[in-house]
Amino acid sequence: QGPTYSAQAARYLAPVLADNTKIVFVLGLLAPGGNSSGVLTVITTTQSDTQSTQQNIDGLKATGSDEALAIQVKAALVSEAAWLQTAAAVFSNTSSPLLSQLSGIGLDAQNKFAALGPRMSAAARAPFPSSAKVVAFATAANTSAQVTQQNTVFSNQAMALLTQSSSTFQEVNSFYAQLQTAADGGVTDLTLPEAEQQINSIVASRTSLAAAAQALNAPTPAATAVSADLVTAFSDSLKDDNDLATCLNEANNGTIAFIFEGCLSASSSDNAAATTDKATFLAAFNQLRASVGQPPTNVQF
Repeated sequence: QGPTYSAQAARYLAPVLADNTKIVFVLGLLAPGGNSSGVLTVITTTQSDTQSTQQNIDGLKATGSDEALAIQVKAALVSEAAWLQTAAAVFSNTSSPLLSQLSGIGLDAQNKFAALGPRMSAAARAPFPSSAKVVAFATAANTSAQVTQQNTVFSNQAMALLTQSSSTFQEVNSFYAQLQTAADGGVTDLTLPEAEQQINSIVASRTSLAAAAQALNAPTPAATAVSADLVTAFSDSLKDDNDLATCLNEANNGTIAFIFEGCLSASSSDNAAATTDKATFLAAFNQLRASVGQPPTNVQF
Protein backbone atom coordinates (compact mmCIF):
# COMPACT_ATOMS: atom_id res chain seq x y z
CA GLN A 1 0.00 0.00 0.00
CA GLY A 2 1.50 3.33 -1.14
CA PRO A 3 1.68 6.65 0.73
CA THR A 4 -1.60 8.28 1.60
CA TYR A 5 -2.99 11.27 -0.24
CA SER A 6 -2.39 13.52 2.75
CA ALA A 7 1.24 12.42 3.01
CA GLN A 8 1.89 13.06 -0.67
CA ALA A 9 0.09 16.40 -0.58
CA ALA A 10 2.07 17.43 2.50
CA ARG A 11 5.32 16.61 0.71
CA TYR A 12 4.35 18.76 -2.25
CA LEU A 13 3.18 21.59 0.00
CA ALA A 14 6.43 21.68 1.99
CA PRO A 15 8.35 24.05 -0.38
CA VAL A 16 5.46 26.54 -0.35
CA LEU A 17 5.23 26.47 3.44
CA ALA A 18 9.00 26.98 3.67
CA ASP A 19 8.74 29.90 1.25
CA ASN A 20 5.98 31.47 3.34
CA THR A 21 8.25 31.26 6.36
CA LYS A 22 10.96 33.07 4.37
CA ILE A 23 8.49 35.80 3.36
CA VAL A 24 7.51 36.23 7.01
CA PHE A 25 11.19 36.65 7.89
CA VAL A 26 12.08 39.19 5.18
CA LEU A 27 8.90 41.16 5.85
CA GLY A 28 9.98 41.41 9.46
CA LEU A 29 13.23 43.02 8.32
CA LEU A 30 11.53 45.45 5.96
CA ALA A 31 11.26 48.95 7.42
CA PRO A 32 9.04 51.71 6.00
CA GLY A 33 11.00 53.45 3.29
CA GLY A 34 13.35 50.47 2.92
CA ASN A 35 14.25 48.48 -0.17
CA SER A 36 11.59 45.90 -0.95
CA SER A 37 13.47 44.14 -3.77
CA GLY A 38 14.52 41.28 -1.47
CA VAL A 39 10.92 40.63 -0.45
CA LEU A 40 9.77 40.75 -4.05
CA THR A 41 12.44 38.20 -4.99
CA VAL A 42 11.23 35.73 -2.34
CA ILE A 43 7.62 36.30 -3.41
CA THR A 44 8.54 35.58 -7.04
CA THR A 45 10.25 32.34 -5.99
CA THR A 46 7.20 31.37 -3.95
CA GLN A 47 4.93 32.02 -6.94
CA SER A 48 6.99 29.58 -9.00
CA ASP A 49 6.96 26.98 -6.23
CA THR A 50 3.22 27.43 -5.75
CA GLN A 51 2.59 26.82 -9.44
CA SER A 52 4.70 23.65 -9.38
CA THR A 53 2.92 22.47 -6.25
CA GLN A 54 -0.47 23.05 -7.84
CA GLN A 55 0.56 20.94 -10.82
CA ASN A 56 1.81 18.15 -8.57
CA ILE A 57 -1.32 18.25 -6.40
CA ASP A 58 -3.51 18.13 -9.50
CA GLY A 59 -1.67 14.93 -10.49
CA LEU A 60 -2.62 13.14 -7.27
CA LYS A 61 -5.61 10.81 -7.24
CA ALA A 62 -7.94 11.43 -4.32
CA THR A 63 -10.63 8.90 -3.45
CA GLY A 64 -13.18 8.53 -0.71
CA SER A 65 -12.56 10.78 2.28
CA ASP A 66 -9.48 12.28 0.57
CA GLU A 67 -11.65 14.00 -2.02
CA ALA A 68 -12.76 16.63 0.48
CA LEU A 69 -9.16 17.17 1.60
CA ALA A 70 -8.05 17.53 -2.02
CA ILE A 71 -10.63 20.28 -2.53
CA GLN A 72 -9.34 22.08 0.59
CA VAL A 73 -5.69 21.80 -0.45
CA LYS A 74 -6.39 23.12 -3.93
CA ALA A 75 -8.46 26.00 -2.51
CA ALA A 76 -5.63 26.93 -0.13
CA LEU A 77 -3.15 27.00 -3.01
CA VAL A 78 -5.45 29.16 -5.12
CA SER A 79 -5.71 31.63 -2.26
CA GLU A 80 -1.94 31.49 -1.77
CA ALA A 81 -1.39 32.31 -5.44
CA ALA A 82 -3.90 35.17 -5.24
CA TRP A 83 -2.14 36.67 -2.21
CA LEU A 84 1.29 36.35 -3.81
CA GLN A 85 0.10 37.99 -7.02
CA THR A 86 -1.53 40.85 -5.11
CA ALA A 87 1.46 41.39 -2.82
CA ALA A 88 3.83 41.42 -5.81
CA ALA A 89 1.64 43.99 -7.54
CA VAL A 90 1.66 46.20 -4.43
CA PHE A 91 5.43 46.01 -4.02
CA SER A 92 5.84 46.83 -7.71
CA ASN A 93 3.45 49.78 -7.40
CA THR A 94 2.57 50.85 -3.86
CA SER A 95 -0.29 53.00 -5.17
CA SER A 96 -1.92 49.99 -6.84
CA PRO A 97 -5.67 49.75 -6.18
CA LEU A 98 -5.03 46.12 -5.19
CA LEU A 99 -3.59 47.41 -1.91
CA SER A 100 -7.08 47.64 -0.44
CA GLN A 101 -7.74 43.98 -1.30
CA LEU A 102 -4.55 42.47 0.10
CA SER A 103 -5.67 42.06 3.72
CA GLY A 104 -8.89 40.27 2.76
CA ILE A 105 -7.08 37.93 0.37
CA GLY A 106 -4.44 37.17 2.99
CA LEU A 107 -7.03 36.41 5.65
CA ASP A 108 -8.82 34.05 3.25
CA ALA A 109 -5.59 32.17 2.50
CA GLN A 110 -4.68 31.98 6.19
CA ASN A 111 -8.10 30.51 7.06
CA LYS A 112 -7.89 27.95 4.28
CA PHE A 113 -4.49 26.71 5.41
CA ALA A 114 -5.76 26.56 9.00
CA ALA A 115 -8.66 24.40 7.83
CA LEU A 116 -6.15 21.73 6.75
CA GLY A 117 -5.19 21.20 10.39
CA PRO A 118 -7.02 17.94 11.14
CA ARG A 119 -5.32 16.07 8.26
CA MET A 120 -2.19 18.21 7.57
CA SER A 121 -1.00 19.76 10.80
CA ALA A 122 2.21 21.16 9.26
CA ALA A 123 0.17 23.27 6.83
CA ALA A 124 -2.01 24.61 9.61
CA ARG A 125 0.96 25.46 11.87
CA ALA A 126 3.13 27.14 9.23
CA PRO A 127 3.14 30.97 9.50
CA PHE A 128 1.44 32.92 6.76
CA PRO A 129 2.91 36.26 5.61
CA SER A 130 1.49 39.37 7.25
CA SER A 131 -0.61 41.52 4.95
CA ALA A 132 -0.41 44.26 7.58
CA LYS A 133 3.37 44.52 7.05
CA VAL A 134 2.88 44.97 3.31
CA VAL A 135 0.10 47.51 3.80
CA ALA A 136 2.20 49.49 6.29
CA PHE A 137 5.14 49.57 3.88
CA ALA A 138 2.99 50.65 0.93
CA THR A 139 1.15 53.27 2.97
CA ALA A 140 4.42 54.79 4.16
CA ALA A 141 5.75 54.84 0.59
CA ASN A 142 2.58 56.51 -0.68
CA THR A 143 2.70 59.08 2.11
CA SER A 144 6.33 59.82 1.31
CA ALA A 145 5.54 60.20 -2.39
CA GLN A 146 2.67 62.54 -1.58
CA VAL A 147 4.87 64.67 0.70
CA THR A 148 7.53 64.85 -2.02
CA GLN A 149 4.95 65.96 -4.56
CA GLN A 150 3.53 68.59 -2.20
CA ASN A 151 6.97 69.92 -1.31
CA THR A 152 7.90 70.07 -4.99
CA VAL A 153 4.84 72.17 -5.79
CA PHE A 154 5.58 74.46 -2.84
CA SER A 155 9.24 74.76 -3.84
CA ASN A 156 8.31 75.76 -7.38
CA GLN A 157 5.87 78.39 -6.13
CA ALA A 158 8.40 79.82 -3.68
CA MET A 159 11.07 79.85 -6.38
CA ALA A 160 8.75 81.84 -8.64
CA LEU A 161 8.43 84.47 -5.90
CA LEU A 162 12.20 84.61 -5.45
CA THR A 163 12.71 85.06 -9.18
CA GLN A 164 10.14 87.84 -9.19
CA SER A 165 11.84 89.45 -6.18
CA SER A 166 15.28 89.34 -7.79
CA SER A 167 14.60 92.42 -9.90
CA THR A 168 13.36 94.30 -6.83
CA PHE A 169 16.59 93.37 -5.06
CA GLN A 170 18.61 94.90 -7.90
CA GLU A 171 16.47 98.02 -7.89
CA VAL A 172 16.78 98.64 -4.16
CA ASN A 173 20.55 98.12 -4.23
CA SER A 174 20.89 100.62 -7.09
CA PHE A 175 18.60 103.04 -5.29
CA TYR A 176 20.59 102.77 -2.05
CA ALA A 177 23.87 103.32 -3.90
CA GLN A 178 22.55 106.58 -5.38
CA LEU A 179 21.27 107.76 -1.99
CA GLN A 180 24.69 106.98 -0.54
CA THR A 181 26.35 109.00 -3.30
CA ALA A 182 24.09 111.95 -2.49
CA ALA A 183 24.74 111.59 1.25
CA ASP A 184 28.48 111.62 0.56
CA GLY A 185 28.09 114.90 -1.33
CA GLY A 186 28.42 113.36 -4.74
CA VAL A 187 26.34 113.93 -7.83
CA THR A 188 23.75 111.47 -9.07
CA ASP A 189 21.76 111.46 -12.29
CA LEU A 190 18.66 110.42 -10.37
CA THR A 191 16.09 113.21 -10.24
CA LEU A 192 13.83 113.66 -7.24
CA PRO A 193 10.66 112.55 -9.11
CA GLU A 194 12.53 109.48 -10.36
CA ALA A 195 13.75 108.71 -6.84
CA GLU A 196 10.25 109.04 -5.43
CA GLN A 197 8.83 106.85 -8.17
CA GLN A 198 11.53 104.21 -7.64
CA ILE A 199 11.14 103.87 -3.89
CA ASN A 200 7.34 103.81 -4.18
CA SER A 201 7.64 101.04 -6.77
CA ILE A 202 10.10 99.11 -4.61
CA VAL A 203 7.89 99.33 -1.51
CA ALA A 204 4.79 98.34 -3.50
CA SER A 205 6.59 95.38 -5.06
CA ARG A 206 7.97 94.18 -1.74
CA THR A 207 4.57 94.57 -0.08
CA SER A 208 3.03 92.44 -2.82
CA LEU A 209 5.74 89.81 -2.49
CA ALA A 210 5.33 89.67 1.30
CA ALA A 211 1.59 89.17 0.87
CA ALA A 212 2.17 86.46 -1.74
CA ALA A 213 4.60 84.69 0.59
CA GLN A 214 2.04 84.85 3.38
CA ALA A 215 -0.55 83.30 1.05
CA LEU A 216 1.65 80.39 -0.08
CA ASN A 217 0.07 76.98 0.49
CA ALA A 218 2.46 75.10 2.78
CA PRO A 219 0.93 71.60 3.07
CA THR A 220 3.75 69.90 4.99
CA PRO A 221 5.66 70.71 8.20
CA ALA A 222 8.85 71.32 6.21
CA ALA A 223 7.06 73.66 3.80
CA THR A 224 5.40 75.48 6.70
CA ALA A 225 8.78 76.19 8.33
CA VAL A 226 10.30 77.39 5.05
CA SER A 227 7.25 79.53 4.32
CA ALA A 228 7.53 81.22 7.73
CA ASP A 229 11.21 81.99 7.06
CA LEU A 230 10.32 83.50 3.68
CA VAL A 231 7.60 85.71 5.18
CA THR A 232 10.04 86.96 7.81
CA ALA A 233 12.69 87.69 5.17
CA PHE A 234 10.26 89.68 3.01
CA SER A 235 8.83 91.53 6.02
CA ASP A 236 12.25 92.66 7.26
CA SER A 237 13.29 93.56 3.71
CA LEU A 238 10.19 95.74 3.52
CA LYS A 239 11.25 97.47 6.76
CA ASP A 240 14.60 98.25 5.14
CA ASP A 241 12.86 99.60 2.03
CA ASN A 242 10.70 101.85 4.17
CA ASP A 243 13.85 103.07 5.96
CA LEU A 244 15.19 104.25 2.60
CA ALA A 245 11.88 105.91 1.81
CA THR A 246 12.16 107.76 5.13
CA CYS A 247 15.66 108.95 4.27
CA LEU A 248 14.41 110.27 0.93
CA ASN A 249 11.47 112.04 2.53
CA GLU A 250 13.29 113.28 5.65
CA ALA A 251 14.17 116.62 4.07
CA ASN A 252 12.12 116.69 0.89
CA ASN A 253 10.51 119.99 -0.07
CA GLY A 254 9.06 118.64 -3.28
CA THR A 255 11.81 120.07 -5.42
CA ILE A 256 14.99 119.14 -3.60
CA ALA A 257 15.67 116.33 -1.12
CA PHE A 258 18.63 116.24 1.25
CA ILE A 259 19.96 112.77 2.06
CA PHE A 260 21.68 112.48 5.43
CA GLU A 261 24.29 109.84 6.19
CA GLY A 262 22.88 109.42 9.68
CA CYS A 263 19.55 108.28 8.26
CA LEU A 264 21.18 105.75 5.95
CA SER A 265 23.34 104.45 8.79
CA ALA A 266 20.27 104.06 10.99
CA SER A 267 18.78 101.72 8.41
CA SER A 268 21.74 99.35 8.65
CA SER A 269 20.23 97.31 11.50
CA ASP A 270 17.11 96.51 9.48
CA ASN A 271 19.28 95.72 6.48
CA ALA A 272 21.41 93.34 8.56
CA ALA A 273 18.29 91.66 9.96
CA ALA A 274 16.89 91.18 6.44
CA THR A 275 20.21 89.75 5.24
CA THR A 276 20.31 87.27 8.13
CA ASP A 277 16.68 86.29 7.54
CA LYS A 278 17.40 85.63 3.87
CA ALA A 279 20.35 83.39 4.73
CA THR A 280 18.19 81.47 7.23
CA PHE A 281 15.47 81.04 4.63
CA LEU A 282 17.85 79.89 1.88
CA ALA A 283 19.41 77.26 4.16
CA ALA A 284 16.00 75.80 5.00
CA PHE A 285 14.74 76.20 1.43
CA ASN A 286 17.73 74.42 -0.09
CA GLN A 287 17.32 71.59 2.40
CA LEU A 288 13.72 71.18 1.27
CA ARG A 289 14.76 71.36 -2.38
CA ALA A 290 17.37 68.65 -1.80
CA SER A 291 14.70 66.40 -0.27
CA VAL A 292 12.72 66.51 -3.54
CA GLY A 293 15.75 66.19 -5.82
CA GLN A 294 16.02 69.85 -6.83
CA PRO A 295 19.35 71.71 -7.01
CA PRO A 296 20.21 74.42 -4.46
CA THR A 297 19.64 78.08 -5.26
CA ASN A 298 21.54 81.18 -4.20
CA VAL A 299 19.14 83.64 -5.81
CA GLN A 300 19.43 87.16 -4.44
CA PHE A 301 16.07 88.51 -3.43
